Amino acid sequence: MRPATYLLLVDSERGHKPVTTRESATSHGRHGYPSSLRPERATTESIRSEFLSKTGFDISFTETKTTKRAKRLMDLRTDTWQGEEIDITPHVKIGEKPPECLWVHFWVDRERELIVVGHCGDHLETSGTRRRR
Repeated sequence: MRPATYLLLVDSERGHKPVTTRESATSHGRHGYPSSLRPERATTESIRSEFLSKTGFDISFTETKTTKRAKRLMDLRTDTWQGEEIDITPHVKIGEKPPECLWVHFWVDRERELIVVGHCGDHLETSGTRRRR
């Protein structure tokens, strides 16, 4: 099996700067990932749990219903990659409390087998942002 390739884009105010890394997929067996994460077995919760146990970081694939209903807020989670509009709602949270936190919003390009990072930085505004301040 060939190694998986990931192209990571660092968002500097939407001025994407490509950085390429390689990681062997064979360390997780024939499919390139733990058996609990095989597409036919994976659930959002199993992926979140496995990711947290392996990295110590929290991952989310969605936003709250209130945030999803607000077009302005969801527009913050839309980007363009290779001429295609992408949804960067999925995100990884690194750290516990601002300002020592980092949010990495991403999109998975399954066709090219890439993870595209659309935002890396402070928490994107949500419906609950005002309540937290």
